[in-house]
Amino acid sequence: MDASTLYSFSGRAGRMSFALTQIGVFTATYVFTFLIIVLTGAGDETRSGVTLADQVGIMLVASVYYLNMAWISLAAAVRRCHDRGLSGW
Repeated sequence: MDASTLYSFSGRAGRMSFALTQIGVFTATYVFTFLIIVLTGAGDETRSGVTLADQVGIMLVASVYYLNMAWISLAAAVRRCHDRGLSGW
């Protein structure tokens, strides 16, 4: 599966392709969230030296990442609906 298929809402996705995509999205999001928690000081920003500008930058990067993962997951779900003969809506 290449990147153009990953982001596409057209076509079909079998059970294995859908499951692997969802597992990959979940795993990548879990690891990314863990890294964000560790890099931002795990809730103790004042002692870890993370400034407000750092927090804003991290949140912008995280927002773009989470939107990207949501798009991939939604595209896989729509392709799976197409494979089952449904419209995707």
